[in-house]
Amino acid sequence: MKMQLTYELEKADLLAFQRYHFKTSPALKKMRRFLFLVLLVFVSFIAFDSGSLINTAVSFVFNLAVGASIVWVSTWAGNEYIFRRGVPQGKDNGQTGHHQLIIDEHKVIEVTSINEIHHQWKGVDRVEQNEEYIYIFIMPQAAHIIPKRAFINPGQAQQFFHTAKALHARAKQGGAAAESSRPVELETAMPGGNAMPVAYFDERARSPIERVFSE
Repeated sequence: MKMQLTYELEKADLLAFQRYHFKTSPALKKMRRFLFLVLLVFVSFIAFDSGSLINTAVSFVFNLAVGASIVWVSTWAGNEYIFRRGVPQGKDNGQTGHHQLIIDEHKVIEVTSINEIHHQWKGVDRVEQNEEYIYIFIMPQAAHIIPKRAFINPGQAQQFFHTAKALHARAKQGGAAAESSRPVELETAMPGGNAMPVAYFDERARSPIERVFSE
């Protein structure tokens, strides 16, 4: 069983992933909870010097709201700045531009104009999705970004997501992935409305790259 998908990534897609990672990353969540706890202790010391109980409560709530806002905005802005500065220039630099993603029961392969990246499913960190993207995390902070606009309809995007999720889960459990009972052809729609039949469960018309991977 093999599934192949071809699509284009833009800088906006990379920024969307960075925002998703900032919001959902377990490590960043722990960091934000720690900073909030430090802020809570600091604000408590300030509030208890405010005199009356009412003044103490008002001071506590106000300073906590201001402090939390400052911490959140500063970490978000720093994250955005660092990532924008780190995105390579040009339209086809390995991060943006043309991408080919191939998955089978053993591995995930990403092919771009400058590199090929291979990862075994058992080494993949997790598989997630939101309304616009599917993310195959190869590390806690890095992922293959798959825009759902690459599929001709939402059902095909969900099929791809559930297939990747199942392959990852079975690899983590040490089991073999089940073979597809029949070829399932998919079509992807690239921006501009051009349909391209590049995603499929099939062994027909394999490219040289696919033949090497399947051996």
